[in-house]
Amino acid sequence: GMGRVGTAAARLLAAFGAEVGYFSRTRLDPDHERRIGAEYRPLEELLPAADVVSLHVRADAADYRFGAREFALMRPGRYFVNTSRGGLVNEAALATALRSGRLAGAALDVFAAEPLAPASPLDGAPNLLLTPHIAGRTREVAEMYFRSACANIVRLEAGQPLRDLIEPMARGAR
Repeated sequence: GMGRVGTAAARLLAAFGAEVGYFSRTRLDPDHERRIGAEYRPLEELLPAADVVSLHVRADAADYRFGAREFALMRPGRYFVNTSRGGLVNEAALATALRSGRLAGAALDVFAAEPLAPASPLDGAPNLLLTPHIAGRTREVAEMYFRSACANIVRLEAGQPLRDLIEPMARGAR
């Protein structure tokens, strides 16, 4: 994806001299691509060419599901990163790709079920870095959450629909 987070990642990587390719539902304007140093490629071309694949997509991006097919398209010995949403990745397929050596490594900040269950197929997978959904914890994000909460208080007072709601967890669920 090449939204706000993907664009920021592309700019940072390009500044270090990385060749940045991307796939997105909507291609950026070519002038914008040049400014951020990213080149659009169809997914079937991007995955075999990439040394590192990093997901930067919304949770509702059904066309971005990563499973056995996508990992098979990647060249052996490459890396996979997911800081978007855990449900976008078939964790059993990722564990298989890691255990078989297809992938040299992976880093995940999000999981299909959080916290990661001990019975997860990822448990014990080699060359896997896991963090507890903290990659987006920056001062800017905290300020954005605060502004969003304040805006929702104003909407509530005005009788308007609230935005960015999260479904509550069932009682006792973790």
